[in-house]
Amino acid sequence: MSQSPLAPMSGIEQPMKRGHLFLEDKDWKQAEEYFDKALDIDPEHAPAYIGKLCAALHLKYEEHLTQAKELLANFGHYQKAIRFASEDYRAKLEGYNKNLQECLEQDERERIEAEKQNRERDEKTSRRSKTDAKRDTSHAHHRHAPFRCRPVQDSQRRIARHTRRKQSGSPGRIYQSSRRKHFQRPLFVQKN
Repeated sequence: MSQSPLAPMSGIEQPMKRGHLFLEDKDWKQAEEYFDKALDIDPEHAPAYIGKLCAALHLKYEEHLTQAKELLANFGHYQKAIRFASEDYRAKLEGYNKNLQECLEQDERERIEAEKQNRERDEKTSRRSKTDAKRDTSHAHHRHAPFRCRPVQDSQRRIARHTRRKQSGSPGRIYQSSRRKHFQRPLFVQKN
């Protein structure tokens, strides 16, 4: 004879159902209490241990066990669940642990790679700052020190600009002095 849908649940089903409802509501303490009640009825009920594990890890569903921060095998509730689980349920739980292990290993590889890249970037920055400091202090006594420290491209641009001005007949920019107007002196003088 089958039970009608409105028939009351009996045995272990009721506390398990209530425990899962409390997990969904994120009431971890109540969920754990109801899973304990289920274990009082059947101490070898593997899903009740998994329910307690979910409550301890603050996970709403069993499927979220792959989001744990450490391997499931490190938890006593998981070990008991594996011990008492049927073949199919044990395979499912071991699959969760295997997926979690792969994710944790991938995260560790990514963390190590990021640290390596940060270290290399810091070394490059440190080498550049040492080179810049050395360049700045090598000509610090000279009044035109900033101009001597410019890269070669800047001096090539100035030569090209001076050559264009000379070809066009332009005297250069006129600067207003407090005493008189004067022309900018050429940076380079060609000797013929």
